Amino acid sequence: MKNWIYLIFLLMPLCHASLSWLSIAHVTHLSKNMSQVQICDSLSGWTNIQKKFCREHFDFMDTIYQAAKITLSECESQFKSRRWNCSTSSNPNVFNRLPESGVREAAFVYALSSAALTYSITSACSEGKLAGCSCDETKKRPIRNGHLWSGCSDNIAYGMAVAESFLDPRLRKRANLLVVNLHNFETGRKVIEKNMNRQCKCHGVSGACEIKTCWRSMPSFSIIGTKLKEKYDAAVQVNVERKMNQKRVVARNRALASLSKNELVYVRNSPDFCRPIPRLATYGTRDRVCNKTSRGIDSCDLLCCGRPYVTQLEVVAYKCNCTFKWCCSVICKECKKIQEVTRCR
Repeated sequence: MKNWIYLIFLLMPLCHASLSWLSIAHVTHLSKNMSQVQICDSLSGWTNIQKKFCREHFDFMDTIYQAAKITLSECESQFKSRRWNCSTSSNPNVFNRLPESGVREAAFVYALSSAALTYSITSACSEGKLAGCSCDETKKRPIRNGHLWSGCSDNIAYGMAVAESFLDPRLRKRANLLVVNLHNFETGRKVIEKNMNRQCKCHGVSGACEIKTCWRSMPSFSIIGTKLKEKYDAAVQVNVERKMNQKRVVARNRALASLSKNELVYVRNSPDFCRPIPRLATYGTRDRVCNKTSRGIDSCDLLCCGRPYVTQLEVVAYKCNCTFKWCCSVICKECKKIQEVTRCR
């Protein structure tokens, strides 16, 4: 039985918020002898539409699991030097409570999770791992200016459609936050669409590039994470207003004439995250490693929120003697060294 199936059962008590599916990335083992239908129907926190999706597209579930993994990994990578560091290592409940807050950190996670699911599905589609999915045939065109668009383009439209059908319906019970969160979901998907790359391969005698076979592909997900982090830094605070029987997000700063669907939006100002906030399952910056020589966001003055910090010698583990194993993994040993480490008090 696939790993993602084992993960879900341990997390059933946690799955009550709109991003609780991300928590499956943290569980490593659990065994249950149940049919596929029983598994899908038992997914606590999933909407009926999502459970139906699971029953009808069970082969997608490993891809959804991978999407959860890269969401958490990329989020922690992007925020490793911030007061809120997106860490779920001490408490996976952070993604159960944070979404209800309406702060800009929640906006980032909504967009990132939507982008990750779009990315994972599109990648699986291109690799032939999903039935009924193939390359983007609409990109095939005749030769023009020496370019032949006949390569296997990533089917981003398919990935976006599946991600939308899986994620968006789960928020229907939230009135104003529904509108905000759906906006951020869409922003996450569109970031991938807008950053597709053109790749080409030359054809010709003796290496001449008389004709190029070209296709569109997604960038690395770290690039997507960086783009969304930039949008997080420039996020727009909004109100939710009703117009013509429809709710929509409107910039709180009326000087902004229009609000693009490519921007992240939030409702409430974020706390400073200096101290523990139980309602958001965040733990402040005590014991966080900081850089005492930096003047940036990772500096001890900023990260420790003006509190004292202490430098001491610690044994630090790191990966070493890495070798590439065909195909396709990197195997490393764990080495240790003693070095100075500064932590917030």
